[in-house]
Order: sequence, then C-alpha cells, then structure tokens
Amino acid sequence: MLEWTVSKVATTLVVLTIALSVLGLFGMEAASMRTMELGRLADAVADLVGDVDTLPCEASCTVDWTCATESFGLPRAFHGDAYTVEFTAERPYVVWRGERVAGHPFTSRLGLVGGDGAPVPLLEVASTTGFVVSSTSEWQPWGLDHPVQVRPLG
Repeated sequence: MLEWTVSKVATTLVVLTIALSVLGLFGMEAASMRTMELGRLADAVADLVGDVDTLPCEASCTVDWTCATESFGLPRAFHGDAYTVEFTAERPYVVWRGERVAGHPFTSRLGLVGGDGAPVPLLEVASTTGFVVSSTSEWQPWGLDHPVQVRPLG
C-alpha cells in the first residue's frame, strides 16, 4: 500500500511540474509578444516624426488623445491601460506597466521642448494627452534647414 501511495504522489508531482513548465512557457511567450507590440508602437511614433522630418517645408502634426481613442494611428491605450511616450533626441521609447521599449532611431536629431517652451533632454508624454511634431524653416550656412521639434500638447 505504501508503494502504491508513493508512486501516485511521484506521478502527481511529475504531472504538476510538466503542467507548470508549459504554463510558464506560454506566459513567457505572451510577454514576448507584448514587448514586440510595444516595439511596433514605438516604431510608429518614430515613423510619424520621420514623416514630418522628410517634408521639404514647414509642417505640423498634432497627436491629440484628449478627445479621441486614436490619433494618426496611435492608440490612446495599450491593452486597456495608458502608456507613456518618452522622446529623446535620438529615438522614442514607449513605457507601459514598467516596461520600456525603444523605437528605431529618428532620421535626424530632434529638438525637445517642454511645456514651458524651454529645451529639455527628455520629454515624457502621457497617452491621455498628446504631443505636437513640427518643423520650421531656418537659414543655416549651408542653406535652408527644417529642424523638427516635439512639444507636449497644451
């Protein structure tokens, strides 16, 4: 009787170990897929800034999440929760539930302007508000330039 009980307990432990391993594998796969989705979202932000940057004129693009659930294809929420877009001069980052994922680099350096109009090294924009991407014309020694700036909406 003792041998039978020991064999059943051992079999149960093996089955539980296998089941937990499979569940852990699916959990890791889901986390990997969410990270890939965040990367695509960050790339979409970089593409939007790049589109304004490649225009040969002054341009402005306003991403406004205050009155819409989507603006220029960028959603206000990711899996039901708000996220943050962090802009650096080189690339955007999307932050969601503590996970920070980088987008591809901008085609040229970006000027970041805070809410008070002063230059900042890092600009954080919540997905519940929005941001403005704009290019202006400036004469440089080599000719006409169109630097691109990002500032928070409002």
